[in-house]
Amino acid sequence: MHYSVIDIGSNSVRHLSAAVEDGKIEGDKRLIVTRLGEGVNETKRLTERAIRDTIAAIAEFKEEAVAHGAEAIYLMATSAVRDATNQADLLDGVRAATGLNIEVLSGEREAVVGCLGVQKGLAERKSILIVDIGGGSTEFIVFDDEIRHASSADVGAVRMTGKHIFNDPILEDEKQAVIEDVKAIIRPHLEAVLGYRFEEIVGIGGTATTFGAIDLEMAVYDRHKIHNHSVYLESVKAMNERFQSLDLEARKQIVGLEPKRADVITAGGLILQVVMEVLEQRYFRVSDYDNLEGFLAEKLGL
Repeated sequence: MHYSVIDIGSNSVRHLSAAVEDGKIEGDKRLIVTRLGEGVNETKRLTERAIRDTIAAIAEFKEEAVAHGAEAIYLMATSAVRDATNQADLLDGVRAATGLNIEVLSGEREAVVGCLGVQKGLAERKSILIVDIGGGSTEFIVFDDEIRHASSADVGAVRMTGKHIFNDPILEDEKQAVIEDVKAIIRPHLEAVLGYRFEEIVGIGGTATTFGAIDLEMAVYDRHKIHNHSVYLESVKAMNERFQSLDLEARKQIVGLEPKRADVITAGGLILQVVMEVLEQRYFRVSDYDNLEGFLAEKLGL
């Protein structure tokens, strides 16, 4: 049986086209950067341009789903849409253009479906902290044999870029502003997380997979090679220093960095580094299984 899941995030619209057999989810992913969350932190509104581009991306993915014979198409939206006062403009526009309905997830539910997705890709069960750095928010989930903690913080690569970074390359005072803001916002989440035991951090979302791809010097993204790859804090720091020293055009040339993510990766990397340093973690493990697989697992009761 084939299914499609479309995730409408703050940075991109992503599509999972998957086959489900014996409870296992195997498929391919594609994304289109629409930057839906741009300016939402400041205005609490989605721009007309972002809504238009997002509707077009969803329509394109619906065509792909139909061509692959999908039994069902599930749509979810996260941080940018749940924060926007004009979210109805997007929801109604998508329904009118495609006939599809979008389910807007709370931050806590986003954390839960992210955990479900990671579980589908685990080779072995262990106590883990899942960190999902997105465009508008970051989710923290402690999981062993069940979810022990799940929370969402309003810290993301697009949100922090719009809030603090106005120069290219980033200035030192802008960098410090991002670090201090991130620390302040995520402090209660990390304090809660430290009340539990976990063996390692598992990173999902665009920032985590990007760091994995750069660490592997992956010119062409391969989800099977990147899945379960470990990225050490020393490498995270080195990549961040590189991002901070280069302008946008130079960052676009970095092998493994999707060019359309180059303008927000500096903020995303700082969030990742702060989390690892505060939690005193030597490395994080990349999971390519994320909330796309998790949302499908939830819908199908897998």
